[in-house]
Amino acid sequence: MVLDPQLDEHGQTGLKVTSVLRLHKLATIHVAAVRRRLGRLSARSMDQARAKLRSLVGV
Repeated sequence: MVLDPQLDEHGQTGLKVTSVLRLHKLATIHVAAVRRRLGRLSARSMDQARAKLRSLVGV
């Protein structure tokens, strides 16, 4: 899922460059390993990500 901060839909993410959510390559990390937040998804983008994840895991 491509997030382009130049598009209105992704302009509020806080991302500085075009980024990709690699939903097919999930990993878990301990909360202590998180240094900072890179951005925030809009409600619409979050819904799209959830739908894609559901499709990938077969739920």
